[in-house]
Amino acid sequence: SSSSARLPTTSTPSLADAIVQELHQRANPQTKAWFTNYVKNTEWIGCKVPTVRSAVQDVWRRREGKTGGMGDDASLLEDGIQLLQHPACDAKLGGMMLLSEKMNVEELASKAVLDRFDADVWCGNHLSDWSSADWFSNRVLAKIGFSGKHDLAERILSYAERRDGSLWQRRCGVVSFLQYHKHRDNLPADFGLRL
Repeated sequence: SSSSARLPTTSTPSLADAIVQELHQRANPQTKAWFTNYVKNTEWIGCKVPTVRSAVQDVWRRREGKTGGMGDDASLLEDGIQLLQHPACDAKLGGMMLLSEKMNVEELASKAVLDRFDADVWCGNHLSDWSSADWFSNRVLAKIGFSGKHDLAERILSYAERRDGSLWQRRCGVVSFLQYHKHRDNLPADFGLRL
């Protein structure tokens, strides 16, 4: 009688998991040691910014070719948040790149996305160093803040005064608007005075 052995099932890892796997394959021990020394009390896989960007792009291209598309913005948000929750700063940066470079700005710049950041990023203290906070400010929150949706810009600015927010969230409330001079037409008229 023939054996009814089953072949192992393989599932495609999530986009976030595939990016983390790619970062591990590209990791450099010297880069990891340098970042760990420079940005104290942080974890790193060992990838510089250009390496993270190329890993995200390569995983994106491979997935896009296999699926004919990358899914909707809701799945990109889930993968981005999963990466933001990763303990390694370079994985977090991959999540920020995914959100800011691949997600439709109209979907990214929404109250629902900021609500998700409150619930799944800030409350878990997943951005707890100056490097990750500044990257998040400049890559993701600035894109939302300068989108022309004044209520969202006001909400991000309010992070600076949040008594229940972490030091890093409060820092993001200001750092997100470092490029104010280039985008002031997308903000309320008195915004610069309050910044």
